[in-house]
Amino acid sequence: MPGVMISPHTAGETTGEREALVEVFLDNLTRHIEGRPLRNVVDKRRGYVSGTNLS
Repeated sequence: MPGVMISPHTAGETTGEREALVEVFLDNLTRHIEGRPLRNVVDKRRGYVSGTNLS
């Protein structure tokens, strides 16, 4: 949606966390542009990321 920014809540940070987040974001951006499934999608019925979409 135009004008919408989504950002995660982070209570703390570990070494390499930001780099990992950027890697997942850029991979998901590429996947979105190419029409492929995204990584780490929350299963809204379960309320969490299922093990089938963590890669």
